[in-house]
Amino acid sequence: MSETSSSVGGDDYYAFISDTEDVDQAELELDEALNESVSVVVIDQQELGKAIAAAIRVGNFMHKASVLSGLACLGTGLLSRWLRLNFWGLTLPAGVISVTCALFYDLSWRTDPCCKYQVVDWNGLEFQNIPLERLQSTNPVVLVRRDDTIRKRLHNIVSFSSAVFCGARLFQAVRARK
Repeated sequence: MSETSSSVGGDDYYAFISDTEDVDQAELELDEALNESVSVVVIDQQELGKAIAAAIRVGNFMHKASVLSGLACLGTGLLSRWLRLNFWGLTLPAGVISVTCALFYDLSWRTDPCCKYQVVDWNGLEFQNIPLERLQSTNPVVLVRRDDTIRKRLHNIVSFSSAVFCGARLFQAVRARK
């Protein structure tokens, strides 16, 4: 059974998902903890912890791929205009990757409460208020809630900008051929 507790200040909450045989029960406890916006979630259940960590890594990859490819699209597009070179073979694919990753991330991850959490390395010194005696495994998965508002805004602005940029360039190319 999970344990949710608070520190003295009342702001730092943690949830402890115990290592039990019933994975479904552990998933329910995790969902409850994530929906309650708990600051720190310690998942001692190895299967569930690995699955959640992998899902968060995929979400982080989609976010980073979207932002970096969007910046590559905008950068090569602007550079090609200034240098009067044709980087269209880089600009358009980077823009498509950015928009595709952004759409996939927004449609798949935005509503998932896991998107607000990051996996952190287990270091007992950082988490002194968590009862270490409850741990059954030596390598629990620790999730820390982060404010990702700025990150999501950056992600959406870069992806939208690269989509508009590519759309404008395609429109110009079609108009020039007529």
